Formats: sequence, C-alpha cells, structure tokens
Amino acid sequence: LEDQRFQLPPANCVVIAHDESGLLTGHCRQLADALALQGWLVVIPDYSSKSPTSKAWFEAIDSYTVDFLLPWLEVQQVERMGILGIGSGCLIAANCASGHVRHLQGGATFPTIVGTALAYPKFRRPHILNDAELQKMVALMADPLLVMPCSRSQRQSQRHGLLHLECDLLKRYVEFIDFGEVAEGFLTDGDLEDEEVVNAVGWTVEASSAFFHRNFSVSQPEEEAPEEEQNDEEDEPEPDAD
Repeated sequence: LEDQRFQLPPANCVVIAHDESGLLTGHCRQLADALALQGWLVVIPDYSSKSPTSKAWFEAIDSYTVDFLLPWLEVQQVERMGILGIGSGCLIAANCASGHVRHLQGGATFPTIVGTALAYPKFRRPHILNDAELQKMVALMADPLLVMPCSRSQRQSQRHGLLHLECDLLKRYVEFIDFGEVAEGFLTDGDLEDEEVVNAVGWTVEASSAFFHRNFSVSQPEEEAPEEEQNDEEDEPEPDAD
C-alpha cells in the first residue's frame, strides 16, 4: 500500500455551506465523501445560526471565515477553493466570500475562491426581507456561479429570476441546471430509497464536480515549458574523407 505520509496535500478544496438543518443532519457527510473522491479536500464548517439576529449571524460567518477557516486552509496548503451552498447555505456562501475578501486584504494570497455552486438556493425570511437584501447577497458571492434550482424553488432563484438578473447586471458568469420536480431539501433530508431523490443527488455531485474541476483547472498557473539546453561550443567540422 502507498504510504499516506508521503502524499502531497490536496491543493484544491470544496467548502460545503449547509442549510438550516445544520451540520450533523441529513446527508452532508455522504455528499462530502462523494466530492472527496475527486481528490479534493472537502470541509463542512459548522455555521449553525446561534445569533439573535441575521446581521449578527452574517458577521459571525465573516469572522469565523477570516479568523479560523481560511488560515487553517493556508496551513493545509490549499491554494484554490470552491463553495457549495445548499438551500439557505447560499447566505453562508455569500458571507464566506465576503470574509475571503478581508482575508486577502490582510495580505494573504491563498486560498483563492474559484467559483460558487448553489443547490436550490433559499433567500427567505427571516434572513432576507426584500429584493434589495437578496441583491446584496448575490453581489457578495464569488463568481462564476452554478445555480441548480428545483421547479418548486422560489421564483427569484429560477432562471431569469432576480438572482439571474443581478448576475447579468454585475456582469458575472452564471449557469443554470434545473432539477425539475424533485422537492427542495433532497440533498440533506431526501429519502435515499426514492429513485428520483437518488438521481437528483447523483446529478448534483456530477454537475458540481464538473463545475469545480473546470474552474480549478482554469485557475492553475500554466507550467512553463523547460528550456532546451543550448551548446555554446561550435560543432567541430567532420574530417574530409580521404
């Protein structure tokens, strides 16, 4: 067996931003394991809301990201990270990206955020009270974006909804993949004996993996081709044949 001690740490990481169900409920661990099969470090920070107000919660996410998460990823030698927000985890994804900006402003260079994937994003009360607050959250997110709504997701999160329009206004790249009739919450609380749920979970992993693979690759510096060795000595002329 290959000695794990001599393996280089993964340079790419996916941070899963859980929904209101919390860190320890549903299928978050299985989702993390599936993404880790791609060779990435996968992290699920506990961003459970224990704050009395939305503002306090958002500030706590920002502070935790700057003070603990990103410095820890630097120690792990992570160079690039993507964020997968599930349901109301879209709000965590936005505030995590906001904290990342402060992290870089403090003089850090790694890790960089290469993109944000959102599964059935929920911009709802009590955390989002109106369209202006939704637009503010979208503006904080790191692009490019992959948005995967269900047909029952709120209108603002659908293709051509307010989220889409705000991305266009900010000139940010966004792509949509629709999940159809599967119910929201399938990633964390869906019945894995239901074929529709199993297919949707597999589709999420496949689409998110392809999205992150593409953006991890784009953000990697191109390796310089090795220079050919040049011989400064002139070739000696071959002796004339007798």
